[in-house]
Amino acid sequence: MTTLVHTWSREFSRHRVMTVTITFSDLTSEYNDYWKNITRPLFVVLLDTEETMGEFAETTRSVKPISFPIWLVMFLQHSDGNPLEERCRHPTVNVFNVDFRTQMLVLCYARPILVEWYAIRDNRTRTFDLALWSPDRGLLLRTRKSLYARRSDMFGDVVRVASVNNSPLISHENGTIGGFFGLLLIELSKVMNFTVEILDPVKGYGSWSKEKKVWTGAIGQLVANEADIGISAFTMTTHRQNVIDYTIPLIRSQYSLYFKRPNTALVEWSLYLRAFSYKTWIALLMTITTASILLTIMKTKGYFSMNLMFENYINVWGIYCQQGLSVILAIYSASFISYLVLCTPKLPFSTLEGYVKDGSYKLIVVQNSAQYDDLN
Repeated sequence: MTTLVHTWSREFSRHRVMTVTITFSDLTSEYNDYWKNITRPLFVVLLDTEETMGEFAETTRSVKPISFPIWLVMFLQHSDGNPLEERCRHPTVNVFNVDFRTQMLVLCYARPILVEWYAIRDNRTRTFDLALWSPDRGLLLRTRKSLYARRSDMFGDVVRVASVNNSPLISHENGTIGGFFGLLLIELSKVMNFTVEILDPVKGYGSWSKEKKVWTGAIGQLVANEADIGISAFTMTTHRQNVIDYTIPLIRSQYSLYFKRPNTALVEWSLYLRAFSYKTWIALLMTITTASILLTIMKTKGYFSMNLMFENYINVWGIYCQQGLSVILAIYSASFISYLVLCTPKLPFSTLEGYVKDGSYKLIVVQNSAQYDDLN
């Protein structure tokens, strides 16, 4: 076997594939380093005797999570024949401690079929013939289905369902779950062939308790393996994603801050000027000033006089007050009255940064919610 390993390593190196040869004991001690520093390695395991198979079984019992790498397990011929043939062709117990997400391919001696090994929860190894190896045509896939599509049959297994009281889109009646999520769960149970066991609903979605160092609520049930799936309006957070898995988002929503509307009965002094925009006020002043200057230039024919300038300014202002004021006043009055009647409240802030800078509002969130978990 040593010669075979060196031959494969050299061949992989020629194809610029980095390889490392390690023992089962080294894999157990260095597994965490692989998990943190390598995207997703491929572990090739060579088994030829009961002893090596037992060592690998003990290793898979120690490494967590077993679904992190991709496994290729090869049963090789021994001088005594094929002592493990029956166990690799017809596995029963979950000897390699695989789970539902494990990607383990098994090649059993000279049988040219790559078989997937995985388990649901009943400590029994499930198999799926994934591909056929042909010396002439290479690897031939037997299906184009995705990983979870290939494992959609739960073989009638019982799925424990956790839920939250008073959660949107879900209802609890006589030990059953209704609403949108309830109907979705029923359809899933039919398609995936599993039996639903409804657990007693809990009060909260779940958050991390710093005092007890445990997760509470429905998420706590999932983490403690008291439930297999949670059916409620859960919000995705980074903290939660470290301990549980989510489906694809079914509903998208946004966070919103709700606070008491500011008092609009108080009229500010600046409201009298807000009837016109600042551009309108500038235009009125510029019109009066420009008209005075033009009249002065026209009368003096190029000679500029400050006295005449002030006199013309007073004349223009008088014309404006006698003739134009009524029109301007009517427009101003209409605009000012509309401000008083349809006064839009001025919000003290419009962003979370503004809320923090304001500092005069206290924040209230639902206990054990995603927002509570984020801000706690």
